[in-house]
Amino acid sequence: MRLKVLALALIVSISAIQPALSASQIFDEQWQPQPSASTSGPIYGFRFQETQFENGQLSYAQSSKSLTDIVECDTANLSLCPSGNRNIYIVLPPCEIMVSEICIESLEFKDKSTGDFLPANFLRTVGTKTLNASEVTGTPFGGAVSVWKNPLPGSDESIEYGIGVGLMYVPDLSQQAKNKNEKLSVLSMQATVTPVQKVLGKYAPAVRRMVNGKLIGGYLDSTETINRGVLDCVWQEIGICAKKASFPEDARLKLIIRVPSEVNGWIHGRFKDPDIKIEKYANSINKLTVTSDVAVIPSSGYLGDYKDLTAEMKQALDSSGVRVRATGSNGESANVSASDKRAFSYLSAFAPVLSDRAADLKTRWTVLSEIERTNASCSSQVQGIKGVVSTNAMIYEGVAPTFDGTSLNYKVGGLHFNPDNTPFLGSYDLLMRSEVARCYYGFSSAPISADVSVTSSNGTKQIATTVTSEKDGWIKLGAYGFQFSNPTIKVTLKQASAIPTKTSTTQMKITCIKGKVIKTVSGTNPKCPTGYKVR
Repeated sequence: MRLKVLALALIVSISAIQPALSASQIFDEQWQPQPSASTSGPIYGFRFQETQFENGQLSYAQSSKSLTDIVECDTANLSLCPSGNRNIYIVLPPCEIMVSEICIESLEFKDKSTGDFLPANFLRTVGTKTLNASEVTGTPFGGAVSVWKNPLPGSDESIEYGIGVGLMYVPDLSQQAKNKNEKLSVLSMQATVTPVQKVLGKYAPAVRRMVNGKLIGGYLDSTETINRGVLDCVWQEIGICAKKASFPEDARLKLIIRVPSEVNGWIHGRFKDPDIKIEKYANSINKLTVTSDVAVIPSSGYLGDYKDLTAEMKQALDSSGVRVRATGSNGESANVSASDKRAFSYLSAFAPVLSDRAADLKTRWTVLSEIERTNASCSSQVQGIKGVVSTNAMIYEGVAPTFDGTSLNYKVGGLHFNPDNTPFLGSYDLLMRSEVARCYYGFSSAPISADVSVTSSNGTKQIATTVTSEKDGWIKLGAYGFQFSNPTIKVTLKQASAIPTKTSTTQMKITCIKGKVIKTVSGTNPKCPTGYKVR
């Protein structure tokens, strides 16, 4: 038996990672870096930030020439928008509202005692602003974040769950120059489930603040709202701040949504041990089911005096548009997405002041998808979702693994220790369509197997729990519980190449008889005619 072998490598920078949610862990969902009491000059710094839906809790249509020149548009007629970058953000409503076929079908929680998934109870949507579906732009009905209740017996009654599933629509680049009313295409999708607790007070819903018909500052609180910076509201309602809370221990969720069939490419985000199912719901609509555990994510950040900033720190801040100066400012802090490639520069620059230890742990369940618009051979041959990749590293590449012709490479990074100085343990999950793997590697339809190994930077193989399987058209790979500096996770895909059975070419003769009639039959596998028998 001959083996075809190719490698899949995950390159980890600095260190990373944490296993399942534990009752002994303490989570501070509102953690923010704080400057030391000794600071005297302008204060600068950063924090790593997870994808949330604070800035996408409402649907909108807009045209923007710059970050400060944004105009709201009429969804049905983009020709009324000034020239610029036109886009529409659609927040999916629950299907039970019956306003759109592009919607949230259900959120379910796994009952660990029975193994069954129980549907969450839909409570309400946040806010009243909506966008009607538009035939002109090809966009569906847009609503706002929906609020749900955990159905499991004994669940915390004070916790509600916000679901924000957003689709960003932009002009198709091939049609953008033709006219202002072209149909838009899906650029990206994000789906976030966030547990919250109500905090009562003088709060009001977020609004899009307009001056002379132009939007300033994106989604902002109304002037009635107080304490947003302290409580970090996920959203606001009249008299209510929805404050981030933690998921229950060992939570496993199932989110079922109906999305346009053009949602394709690779899914990434914050979840663990995922399963995915894609079914056709209607013309141009798929039903996407994502089932996974909640991820435990470390976070870090820094605030300090201008005089303590190194050149590398200033360069990292500059990449985020932070103007670092010694005078004329009180300072500024950058929110850096954990999946932004600039996060690696921040981690490298600020590592000396981070003590190689995470500042806090957070619980997250987030699914992100960037739509593929490439004509690469494998991408064009395989339709729909190609794969799913997730990690609980502090920072990671928010793109698909890079195929270099031999292996798929994926980069993550973080710090060595938890806030309590215990080692931070790693998890990495990869789901890949079997036909994608076969396309990349030139495998046949025979079963594919895999070996998973974790090797440290000095060449020493580390012990990690690994999972490999192929089922229902998906290859599932995973590595858990690893911890050390600069490891490489290597998944070696294998397939047995069938050895063709040798076919005899030797000519044989037999004599066949039927009564007094005798015939000679020749061939590699001669047989007597009907009614004859071998003599």
